[in-house]
Order: sequence, then structure tokens, then C-alpha cells
Amino acid sequence: MAFALTPSEAEPYVDPEAFIADLRAVAQSIEAHGGERMVGPRLKRLILAVQAFGFHLLTIDLRQNADVHARVVAELLARASAVADYEALDEAARVKVLLAELAHERPLRSPYLDYSAETAKELAILDAAARALDLYGPKALGAYVISKAAAVSDILALLVLMKQAGLARGGARPETRMRLSPLFETITDLEQAPDILRAWLALPPARAIIGQAGYQEVMLGYSDSNKDGGYIASRLHVAQAASALSSACLENGAALQIFHGRGGSIGRGGGPAAASVMAQPFEVIPSRMRWTEQGEMISRRYGDEESARRRMDELVGAVLAAGARQQISPSEAHADRLARLRKGAFAAYRELVYENAAFEDFFWSATPIGEIAELNIGSRPASRTKSRKIEDLRAIPWVFSWTQSRFMLPGWFGFAGGVKRAGLTGSELAEMAHFGRIFPALLADMELALAQADMELAGAYAELSPDRDAARAIMDVIRADYEQACELAVSIRRGSRLLDDRPALAEWVQVASDSIAPLNRLQLELLARRRRGDDDPRLKRAVEFTVAGISAGLRGTG
Repeated sequence: MAFALTPSEAEPYVDPEAFIADLRAVAQSIEAHGGERMVGPRLKRLILAVQAFGFHLLTIDLRQNADVHARVVAELLARASAVADYEALDEAARVKVLLAELAHERPLRSPYLDYSAETAKELAILDAAARALDLYGPKALGAYVISKAAAVSDILALLVLMKQAGLARGGARPETRMRLSPLFETITDLEQAPDILRAWLALPPARAIIGQAGYQEVMLGYSDSNKDGGYIASRLHVAQAASALSSACLENGAALQIFHGRGGSIGRGGGPAAASVMAQPFEVIPSRMRWTEQGEMISRRYGDEESARRRMDELVGAVLAAGARQQISPSEAHADRLARLRKGAFAAYRELVYENAAFEDFFWSATPIGEIAELNIGSRPASRTKSRKIEDLRAIPWVFSWTQSRFMLPGWFGFAGGVKRAGLTGSELAEMAHFGRIFPALLADMELALAQADMELAGAYAELSPDRDAARAIMDVIRADYEQACELAVSIRRGSRLLDDRPALAEWVQVASDSIAPLNRLQLELLARRRRGDDDPRLKRAVEFTVAGISAGLRGTG
């Protein structure tokens, strides 16, 4: 006997909650009529799955550069004969124009006009986001992250664009279907973030939108701030920004959610997440927190049930412990020392990386950055432009290259120079480590990066540079800062050698280093051949194998 299946005439479920209600009704009905055994694991598992995943499986964030938003808004305004050259306006004028666009519900775009490829692409993405929310429910999409946010107009510009796709609504009752999350990435952006947030919170649209979500999310970038100002300046600026952002929200009666954009490596904000939670400024603890888990860290930390449970236990425990700790306001002397260290480390890092004219060529020749840039292992191109400028390079290949060549430079450089410039004594540093919150965690993570570095191998990579004199001069600066940083790290905690207070970790670092040293030597030989002009595709493939092997051995890419 054959059965013909016909499409159901029932309306689709409006949201997962309605589907769950029906599933529970089925289960209750079966149980009420003596069929408890028939409910079984399948129906129970289905209910749990819908509760966890809804109709969308995983919530997705969107992310785009503020410069792209500005160009798209400029084209829409120009084609609508509203503003001839939006990008030429100063910040005050931009805010005025954007607020005027949000004061009504009329869209800017027209179905009868053709737009540039970039504008058409961005509008299509927003249209797809709106369809996803319609089809799969409000939890299908999370936040829209605004990269390189540097002004209030960067937030307002996104609202205007979202309005074109029905993701935001203007007029007397402004609202949005997604969270807006400005990302402050560079050292300058982190310094300006609290003032930008205050200006945003003072605007009428912000009050309505935040009231709808219940909080304002702000993302803090560890990776680009590190590339911009070095490890010490990055970590201290992020902590300072988090504290100041919390105060800005408190002043305006708004709740805050900090989104920590951490990578897997020390140079990109990595390290034990529980320790990172405990190191947060006290003002931030009552706030909501969110953080990224990237690359190989996802499978390592959540790849099986036991690992995932242990990870979640650590994080929950850290949050509870941090909230229960007694508030101890840092003394003026402690705050002053951190400020001096932050400023000194920034100057030391910038002097080498951005003010030394030979450093850019040194980086491109003494690390496998050229080969890494060709690998199809990232979600985005290695550089934002076609230039070789370090400021245009993305953070992942930057850190990855220093990791492969065993410098580990983004995880420690600038500390010793910063201490010297700040004029800090050993006793002052020990006191900072004993009474502070962020400084002890900063030192612990830095010490791991120092232990993973190998200056002998790094020096061999430096010899790949065609300008040997410039390379050796740069290497002398790096090696001196490394040796001083090692001495300081050990002396501050009164140890005798790196990681001697964490023997299990020290043993793992040593085993990993010994295991991959032959691969580093092989990679050096292969890179030397490439530098001499050998373009054999088998040689390129061999380099890629060494990259994969070293990454696996160090358990990190960047």
C-alpha cells in the first residue's frame, strides 16, 4: 500500500517557543495515557535541541569595517541628492546628517537606481540578515560588530544602513533587530572609547535601542591594539578602557556588556580565560562579559564533553570568585606606575616596529610572512591592502609569523624597555604584582611567551635578511629586551628560572620546543632557498608542511 504525502496546510511556527510548546503537549498527552516509555530519549532530546538551537542552530554575528559603512552611506546620500559628499564632512556634520536620516522612516535607497558593486554587496548582506531573522527567529543573529569604530558617526552610519533593509526603524520609536557592538581596536581607539560611548549614550536613538536590548555591548580588540602598541600597552589599555566604559555606562544609567576579542595566542589576548576574568578591573565584574574562542582553541577546549565541562566550570568559578572578592581600590602610586609602564612600553615598541625604517623589510625577510600570506587558512586576506605596511597587516598573520620563527615577539617585547623608561624599581614591580589585579596576569602570560621563544632559532631566521647589518642591529635590540624581560619576570616573583612555579607547564613547553626545533631548522633551509629565487612548487608545499608541524607542536597559530 502506498501513501501520498501532501504539504501541510498549517501555518509555520512563528518561533521555536511555539514548537516547544507543541512538543511538550505531545509528550504530556502520551504520558497521561500511559505511554511514558514511548516518550523516550528521542522526543526528550528533540525538545532539548530546540531549546538550545531554536530553528537557527548557532547565533551568528555580522562584522564590517566602519570605513566601508561610511563609503556606502556616502553613495546612498549622494544618489538620493541629500548630501553631495558625506565623507568630506567633519564629525559634527556627519552626526547631524545621520540623525536627520534616523528621525523619519523613509529609506534612502531606491529600487530604480544602480549602485556600485561595494554598496550593492553591503545592502545584499543586510537584506539577507533581515530574511534570516524572518525565517529563523530573533536569536538567529546576535550583534553587528563595527570594526575600527572611532566616532559616534560610525555607530549612526550602521543604523542608517540597517534601516534600508528593515533591520532598524527610525522615527519617533527607533528600534533595531540586532545589537550594535562598536569595536575599539587600536591604542588611540581604546583611549577614545569612553568619550565616544558617552556621546552615543546621550543621543535619543541610543536610549531607545539600549532600552530594547537591556544593555550596550562594546567589543575591545586585543589583537590590533597589540600590533599597534605592543603586548604591555595593549593589555593595560584594554583594562583601562573596560573600567572607563563601565563608568560611562553607569553615569548614563545603562548596563554594559564587554565583548573581549581575544585570540588563542598570548600576543592576541590569549592565555587562561579564568585568570583573565579574575584580572578584570573591579568595576567591570558586575557587567556582562562575552569573549571569542578562535581557531584550534575551540576543538581543544570544547572538542569533547569532558573538556567543555571543565572549561565551563573554570569560567563560572572565576566569575563567582571575582564577584566575591573584596573591592580594593588601587592606590594612586599603583595607578601612576601602571600609567608610566603603559606609556613607556608603548614608546619602546613603537620605536622598534614603526620608527625603525629597516624593520618592515626585516619582518618580511626574517619570518615566513610571505608564505603564510599565501596560505588559505584565514577567514580574511592577510593584509587589508596590497601594501607591505605593518599597519595594514591583519593581526593573525602578524602573530603567526613571529610564532613560527620562534621570536614570540607580540607576547613580550616592550616590557623591559617600558620598565626602564618608566623608571620602575624591582621593589615597585614586586609590589605591583602583589597588590594589583591585571599586572600579575599580564606577567604570568608574558612569562609563558618568553619560555616559548628561542633566541638562537630567532637569530637564525634573522640571518635570512639580505641586509645583514640592519638585521643584526635589530636582532641586538630584540635579544637585549628579551634577556632583560626574562630577568625581570623571574626576579619579580623571586624565582630562579622561567616557569619554575608551574613545573607541568614548563615541562610541556620544553618538550614542545625540543620536538619542533628540527622542523624550524628544516623551515630555515627551505625559506633560504625560496629567498634565493627557487620557485619550485614542491618547495612551497614543503614550507607549508613545516608551518603546519610547528603550529601543531606549539599548539597555536596566532
